[in-house]
Amino acid sequence: METQSIKPPLATAIYGGHEAFAHRLLLDSRIDMTAENSDHAHPLLWAAWAGCPSILQILLRNRNVDVNLEGNFGFTALHYAVEQGHLSVVQHLLEYDIDINRTDDNGLTPLWKAISKGRKKIAHYLLAIDMVKLNVVGEDGSTSLHYAAWRGQLSIVNALLLHSHIDMNAQNNTGSTALHCAVAQGHLSVVQRLLEDDIDINCVNKGSHSPSPGQSL
Repeated sequence: METQSIKPPLATAIYGGHEAFAHRLLLDSRIDMTAENSDHAHPLLWAAWAGCPSILQILLRNRNVDVNLEGNFGFTALHYAVEQGHLSVVQHLLEYDIDINRTDDNGLTPLWKAISKGRKKIAHYLLAIDMVKLNVVGEDGSTSLHYAAWRGQLSIVNALLLHSHIDMNAQNNTGSTALHCAVAQGHLSVVQRLLEDDIDINCVNKGSHSPSPGQSL
């Protein structure tokens, strides 16, 4: 989020971590809770980015504040909270009618961002929600399973594979599957876990490599 933009006092207080000041401003009947700064960032987005659940609660009580509003790059408050690793904010937002599968301008969901950024606790929390979409792809064609395998996140791989609609044989733009990714990074435990399911061990990527040990991608 742009930090050098022109901000109203409320956004300045939230960004600066001055929650007491922000609370005082929010108690004033003259405050505009929908006032954006010069780069169109709403106070709700600043509160999510800064990790201020108490501020979020006050803002979301205002019926003029849309929990699914978007800022730069199509980020919602949930995208910002995930990116910054604020689990308590994520939990609070999901108590409201926020769209867990809303995509940003690159087509990425909060779950995809949580896994690609290594936010394990948030990823597990989101994966426990039935409506979460699992097979969203990023610009390189990689799914959440690709990134979890690439990072060696065995617990996330396990959680993803528990969902019956996961596409474990999805191929990214290089034709690689999650198994290719795990093999390339040397994550033996992830390789073993993937092989326990119906993953295609002979799938060939665009480098003409199948996901067998000792081959580079």
